[in-house]
Amino acid sequence: MAEKTLKVSEQYLKDFAKDKLGAFLEDLQNSQGVKDLGQFAAGVGGESSPGHYGNLLAGGGKLSTAKDLQTRFHDLCGSLQKEIENLRQTCTKMSVDLQTVSSILSDAEDKADLTAAEMWKDIADIVGTLNPTVPTPSPTTTTSKS
Repeated sequence: MAEKTLKVSEQYLKDFAKDKLGAFLEDLQNSQGVKDLGQFAAGVGGESSPGHYGNLLAGGGKLSTAKDLQTRFHDLCGSLQKEIENLRQTCTKMSVDLQTVSSILSDAEDKADLTAAEMWKDIADIVGTLNPTVPTPSPTTTTSKS
C-alpha cells in the first residue's frame, strides 16, 4: 500500500478553518432540511415554507397509533436538532482553535530566529551550569560559496 503524506501548513490551517468549516457551518445554518427539523421538533403545524411541513400528518392525529408516531417523530427530531447544534458548536470551536494554532505557529516562526552567537551563548550557559570546569568552544562561523 502506498504511503501518502499530508503537509499541514499555516495556509492549510487558515483555509480549512475559515473556508471549509465556515462553508459547512453556513450550509448547516441555511439548510432547509435543518429548518424543517426545527419545525418538527417544535411541533409547529402547517407549512414552514412551500412544500415543507413542520408537522407529521400521519392520519391527522385521530388514530392512537398516528398520535404515537407523531410523538415519537417529534422526540426524534428534537434529539437530532440537539446533536446538530452540538456539531455546529464543535465545528465553530474547531475553526477558532485551528486559527489560533495557525497564529501561534506564525508567531513561533517569527520568534525562532537565533543567531549563531545567541545559540552558542545559550549552549555555554547550559554547559557552564552543568559542569563549570568544562570549557565551552567559542563560536565559529562558516561560509559556503553558492
